[in-house]
Amino acid sequence: MKKLNGGLCALIFILVCLLSLGVTVNQYLMEKALKKSEKLFNNNQFAQTRIIADALTREVSSLASTTKVMARTAFVEMLAGEFSVSEAKRMLALEISEHEIVDGYVIYDASGRVRLELGRSSSLMPGIRNMADLYSRPAWFEFNRSIPKKYLTFTYVNSREQKLILVFPIRFGKKLQGIVVQVVNLKPLIKVYLSPIRYAECCAAFLLSSRGVIVFEHDPELIGENVFQGIHNSYPELIALDRKMVTEDSGQSEYNCPAVNNAESVRKLISWHTARIGSQKYVVAISVPDIVVAGTVSESRMVHFFSYGLVLFLMILAAYVILRRQSEQKIRESEKRLVLAFEGNRDGIWDWDIKKGEVYYSPRWKEMLGYGVEEIGGSFLEWESRVHTEDARKTGESLHRHLEGETEYYEDEHRLSCKDGSFKWILGRGMVYARNRSGEPVRMIGTNTDITEKKHAEIQISKLSLAVENSPSAVVITDPGGVIEYVNHGFEDITGYTFTEAVGRNPAELIKSGSHQNDIYNDLWDTISAGNVWRGELTNRTKNGDVYWCRLSVSPVLNNCGEIINYVGVQEDLTELKNKEAELKRLATIDELTSINNRRNFMDLALKEMKRTARHGRSMALAILDIDHFKIVNDTYGHDYGDFVLRELAAIVMSEIREIDVLGRIGGEEFALVLANTDNDGAAILFERLRVSIEKHDFQFKGGAVNVTASFGYAVFSEGGKETLDGLMKMADRALYAAKHNGRNRFVSFEEVADITKQ
Repeated sequence: MKKLNGGLCALIFILVCLLSLGVTVNQYLMEKALKKSEKLFNNNQFAQTRIIADALTREVSSLASTTKVMARTAFVEMLAGEFSVSEAKRMLALEISEHEIVDGYVIYDASGRVRLELGRSSSLMPGIRNMADLYSRPAWFEFNRSIPKKYLTFTYVNSREQKLILVFPIRFGKKLQGIVVQVVNLKPLIKVYLSPIRYAECCAAFLLSSRGVIVFEHDPELIGENVFQGIHNSYPELIALDRKMVTEDSGQSEYNCPAVNNAESVRKLISWHTARIGSQKYVVAISVPDIVVAGTVSESRMVHFFSYGLVLFLMILAAYVILRRQSEQKIRESEKRLVLAFEGNRDGIWDWDIKKGEVYYSPRWKEMLGYGVEEIGGSFLEWESRVHTEDARKTGESLHRHLEGETEYYEDEHRLSCKDGSFKWILGRGMVYARNRSGEPVRMIGTNTDITEKKHAEIQISKLSLAVENSPSAVVITDPGGVIEYVNHGFEDITGYTFTEAVGRNPAELIKSGSHQNDIYNDLWDTISAGNVWRGELTNRTKNGDVYWCRLSVSPVLNNCGEIINYVGVQEDLTELKNKEAELKRLATIDELTSINNRRNFMDLALKEMKRTARHGRSMALAILDIDHFKIVNDTYGHDYGDFVLRELAAIVMSEIREIDVLGRIGGEEFALVLANTDNDGAAILFERLRVSIEKHDFQFKGGAVNVTASFGYAVFSEGGKETLDGLMKMADRALYAAKHNGRNRFVSFEEVADITKQ
């Protein structure tokens, strides 16, 4: 019995020793496993916060990049009147339809007036407008600083709304012409990236602004509160942690959560990363109580302590392996959620194992290019071979700089070939996720976004802008007051004024010729002020004082309210055409030799004077003048001398008659003369003076001289006269014939001929 008792005691002692040893070893291994699990778990959460922060940054940066492009192109041209408001609305409506997180836009011009506003729905517009008005005011001050920010970010958060306000400048050159406010709804992003992270009652993901405002927390009552304004005042440890998170871009820490209902405080592990969006940053954090990790490890403590040390050790080892696999599974689930989120956003994902040269392309990545899931392999060449040859060098350099660590992230726009042979514009973004100890990149993850429609819109806008800028016609855009806001190269070429010299001034100050065109300008302003298009021809003045003819059209530009916001003027230089018209008119009306009226024009003017005489009850004289013995002059001295005599005679007559009288050459040496408001006696006095002037004139040409005489025959047309112009010409011609055969007098009236005939 004693031996039995002794042996039993020894056996019990050995078993107790083995059990104690097993418990001690188990406890040691479990503590070690717990610490490793905590570290691994915290590292996983740290990586997850980085993925979420990067995703938030890319989501918003993608929107910001698109809006910045539109602010530099379409919105500038919209405010300048070169791009219609309806077309701008169509572009913004496309952005809203493609991106669930965009609530709307509000665009202000330089005077602070709303030029365009558009929301996802009419019910959202009052809130969007209020937020735009609230945050546009500080933006004006910031964008007018000497070194302004590219765009500004504001956070509007309360228990019901979680909004991100992006404000962009609209500049024309260096001048601020307006701003665009973009309202982004953070709820869809929070729903995808943060809301699902809820492992236990005390486990949470949250989002803080750089000023400590809680943008998201699983407890909705805390959303909109500031951690520095009362929530954590009684817990210095939490205040210190809050400051650390908003000042450091990333980190890992732990803290003791305050007790609830007098329970023991909970130790929590926390990881965070900063998402930089515009002028602000936002902290993405995941907080996990250590009991979650410890609970996972402690599940393996259900090994039987009464087994042998080897079994105990194997069970502890198995528990450690299980814990590790569970942690890895949770990481994979988190990554899967992120992949689903990206796929839901219609972005293609790629995951590149750089060392192996293997790449995972998501189904959406392949679908974007028209391929099925099985039609594209997993090599880097699948992407590289599809890059357009014109983009390959630039894209390769951008990727290489990021792999070398020269850039924070990879971002590039390039074209990829599709299955049908066409090309799509792709916005590629990515970041090296892991590097080895030597700093060489090991793994890189990124996304592809189809930006084909946006790129085509940008190209179309650029073409329209180039078409206006390079048009040979002068294009001028003014504000409603007529102050110039834009001129193209055609304006500079035609007027000589540069863009800088023209902007800010009124067109009348620069180019108005001052040639008595006030009626035209008054009609122009009356027409365009009424909202109508004015077209006409007028003269303007260049910078060096030259006057030029132009064909001008001025169109008012109206906003949605029917208010005039700009005027667009287009003018074409008609100077050369007008000069040609004047020359053609001169050739058609003027005798080329003597530079007086030709026969056709003289007859037209004579007919008009006859009608005027008949209408006003006056009289006029019509005379035909013929050079005596002109054939002898031509035959003796030559035709050059004859032409000289004709020119001299025309000059003598022009010097003696009045401006209201009309002289014309109607034949070889025959001239016709209309004397307005002249009766028979007045005509006789003039013709006597002309006869004497011609006889006394010394017709010298090239050393030769000749005396020239001329004969005149004329008829008088008075009120009540029934003669036609042809009849009057015949009467003057009969009088001329009589004058040529009258040895005493070289001018004869038709009345004298009539008297002689009666006798």
